[in-house]
Amino acid sequence: MSDFDDFDDDLDLTPEFLEELDRVEAANNEPPLNAAQDSDSFSEFDDFDPEALIRLADTAEISNSSDTFQQSNTLDVHNHSVKNIPQSQLTSFFGSPIITHRRSSAAVISPIRQTRSPAQQSTNRSSLVYGEISHLEEDQEPPQPPSPEAQTFHPFDRDALPTWVYPTNYPIRSYQYSIIKKAIFTNTLVALPTGLGKTFIAAVVMYNYYRWFPSAKIIFMAPTRPLVTQQIEACFNVCGLPQKDTVDMTGGMNPPKRKEMWRTKRVFFLTPQVLQNDLKSRICPADQIVCIVVDEAHKATGNYAYTETVKLILKTHDQFRVLALTATPGTNIEKVQVVLDNLRIANVEIRTEDSMDIREYSFGKSIRTIIVRLDEGEGIVQNAIRTFRNEVFTPLLRRLTKFQAIYDEAPERNTPFQLMMARKEFSMNAKNFSPAVKSMVQTDFSIGDGLSRAYDMLCQHGVGPFLTSIDQTLQDIQTVIDSGKHVPKEKAKLLSDFKLKNLLRNLRNNYDRPDFVGHPKINSLIHSIKHHFENNQTSSIGHTNTKVIVFSSYRSSVEEIVKVLSKHQPLIRCCSFIGQASGKNGTKGLNQKEQQEVVSKFKQGEINVIVATSIGEEGLDIGEVDLIVCYDSQSSPIRMLQRIGRTGRKRQGQCILLMTEQEERKYQKAKDSYNSVQRAIAQKNLLTYFKKNPYILPENYKPVCCKKKLNI
Repeated sequence: MSDFDDFDDDLDLTPEFLEELDRVEAANNEPPLNAAQDSDSFSEFDDFDPEALIRLADTAEISNSSDTFQQSNTLDVHNHSVKNIPQSQLTSFFGSPIITHRRSSAAVISPIRQTRSPAQQSTNRSSLVYGEISHLEEDQEPPQPPSPEAQTFHPFDRDALPTWVYPTNYPIRSYQYSIIKKAIFTNTLVALPTGLGKTFIAAVVMYNYYRWFPSAKIIFMAPTRPLVTQQIEACFNVCGLPQKDTVDMTGGMNPPKRKEMWRTKRVFFLTPQVLQNDLKSRICPADQIVCIVVDEAHKATGNYAYTETVKLILKTHDQFRVLALTATPGTNIEKVQVVLDNLRIANVEIRTEDSMDIREYSFGKSIRTIIVRLDEGEGIVQNAIRTFRNEVFTPLLRRLTKFQAIYDEAPERNTPFQLMMARKEFSMNAKNFSPAVKSMVQTDFSIGDGLSRAYDMLCQHGVGPFLTSIDQTLQDIQTVIDSGKHVPKEKAKLLSDFKLKNLLRNLRNNYDRPDFVGHPKINSLIHSIKHHFENNQTSSIGHTNTKVIVFSSYRSSVEEIVKVLSKHQPLIRCCSFIGQASGKNGTKGLNQKEQQEVVSKFKQGEINVIVATSIGEEGLDIGEVDLIVCYDSQSSPIRMLQRIGRTGRKRQGQCILLMTEQEERKYQKAKDSYNSVQRAIAQKNLLTYFKKNPYILPENYKPVCCKKKLNI
């Protein structure tokens, strides 16, 4: 399938932004894959992590802060020296948790590589706050500036070094303060729920390294171009990093220009691929890098550019701070460990919405599940499911079972992913079968892939998406026949299968009726959205102030939902939001102008419901949304959390999960996976932390906090 953090409400959807998102959404509409291919495009994967997704720019997190917290003292952010100024005590307050409902100047440079200061010997740990309330200590008087003879790899500003600055332009949040205090001195992975200020934490850490090391480079990496661009403004709004020293580095710049940027600028926002290329070509001065921020850090696995950039910097030196950000560190403890190893993480700071120190700042989400029972009652959809399962799909699965290619003929246990894995196993173990048998089994696997996809569509999305899927499978077979190429007999027989043809004819006849509802979920969807709008106050211009997003993974499903909801105007004013690419079945995407128009109308209230594919799961700048409806479920905790994270950021939000029995199992798997990872991280002995954390500062020297309102 495809995939879905939080964006600033004032973000403009640039052409580059939309193009990037299109790459992601296009994955939803790929034609059926040959089952022999090694594909990870199935929602049944334990952790689906598409390349363009899970971007998660956190500008919206910053705008969650309410009225500006005023302090009498101010600091000019363009003055790199921080004087000793009396400081105030921090306090913290804690509120109630989310409620979940369930229903059915520089010193001498010396190339000395330091590890941890003695003050840092106990920093290798994980921090997960559930029930305890930790009181913040009083601020301390700053130490004297370090000796001019103090040796560090990077030249430092003696006047700036006694303090690290915590900006009070926004209300102080105890968990942010606590995390920053550790992340400044230790390579740290920060895992926070969406909307709780990961960008703020990154900006403060970057700003202090900017103050301390006036000739060093600070780098913020994000996986996609639009997210990179957005983070520049977000970080400036937090700490006022001087724009004259900041650059949005793109691969589109020619090498001489990029080389000049590396020579003259200090703070860089870019994708990891740009940094990787410039490190390889030595355009980037690796020896000057003092701090890197890694957004969407769960991507730091395998040969992804995040991992490679760290390796390239290490060829020059190891004196650089790493701050890794994510909403979900991984789907299991092994994947989390890989991220920690690749990014040299010595400390993990993880919070859930149950953590005591973030409850005050999480407006909460009421999560309600509605289970649609497909195995009960009579109806066109239920009968179609039984007919397709028993008369078309199961006979093929029985043939595969006969040759021990699979071991369970139940359609629900033979998803596209499961069939793909079974096909791989059969190919490795089929040496004793005759070529004829092997060919027949491979043909059945190929047919089964298309039938399994269609069956999933019928059960989870409805008649319209099912017809689109099965028609595509049949059309692909017919295209091969028309080209004069050989088609296996069983594939050709599918085109003339009487029971299948009769089923499709009956469904098309019913589908054309104006009153036809293509899936029982549709009735629940209509009722939920109508109830939401009818129970919310109407504004003076006649439009409700509340907005809704409906998520569905496929364009054909989006089209069906919009078709049905549009019958309930003017209460429901809906529009689809999909990518630009045209589908193989001829469906047109939305061009950039059309996408921008949809978002503009949604913000203004002209449209109050957006029905979105994965293009809306992350990064869609749509302001505050009060209701999220997930029309289909995701087994990936990352994707599911990204969807749910679209609401409850500035006020109480609601999320409705529409599920069949099988989808409920997937959702439970996502929840269990997420919770098990959180618990495992809390048990420090289950993870291995990087033991040679670079201290970077002069040995035994530790700045103290200086809380100031910055002039931005």
